[in-house]
Amino acid sequence: MKLDRVLLTFEALTLVVDLTHVTFMASAGVGAMVEIQEKVLERSGRLMVVLPAGGCPHRLFELTGMMGYLDVRETLEGAVRALREGELSPAPGTVAGEMP
Repeated sequence: MKLDRVLLTFEALTLVVDLTHVTFMASAGVGAMVEIQEKVLERSGRLMVVLPAGGCPHRLFELTGMMGYLDVRETLEGAVRALREGELSPAPGTVAGEMP
């Protein structure tokens, strides 16, 4: 898997996974994101996942409780802005820009 090679090559990796155009995702996709998150954190990196509200992946991440585990943004632009500004992850269970 190419991503495994990237994760093994770089230290303190910042990775943005954009799921904007994903129309279907099963629990295996959530498991993959958790695995990626763990590998990135082992290298003192940061994973940000783009999950637009109302999309299939967004609902799946809500149902599985992963919204509080991952750093989630609703748009790619919001993710890039947060990285540039050094914005911290939102509080568990919220999406950046939303009020708890």
